[in-house]
Amino acid sequence: MSRLRTVQEYFEQVKHQVSASGCSTDWTAVRFHRRSKTSGWVEAEELRFPDDATLRFIEEVVINRDGTVDRIAYSFNYDRPEGETWSGAEGTLSHGNICCSFRYDRDPARARPIVHEECHLHVNDLRDTRGEELRFRTHATTFEEVFEFIRCVFYS
Repeated sequence: MSRLRTVQEYFEQVKHQVSASGCSTDWTAVRFHRRSKTSGWVEAEELRFPDDATLRFIEEVVINRDGTVDRIAYSFNYDRPEGETWSGAEGTLSHGNICCSFRYDRDPARARPIVHEECHLHVNDLRDTRGEELRFRTHATTFEEVFEFIRCVFYS
């Protein structure tokens, strides 16, 4: 892959990944906003899949001089409708009335060790005894990684 020079090139890369995947024809939902030639954000309010699942995301990025991408903040939120069935490498799974939902966040502005890690994962609206959303500490991720996970698990 060639090194990126602009945020628009990164946007085109994200759009291409969606359109080449075959699991969503909704790549036009992906938009970008340029703050400068090398910084801005890429987002989709609702990237829809054929089974009515959705991926909503926003990713604030900076393209470095060496062509690498720094992800300053992001949120990748995937939701599957209730009662859906999916087929993957492990066979067919059905989860009845339980929806499948997860959200990866990178939230440096609100980060507090243990209770609100900078990079964290929310799953199926799980809550603690105080009623607050559980946040599972995770690694820094990327659109490419999250989208490929969704494609492999739910659409391959």
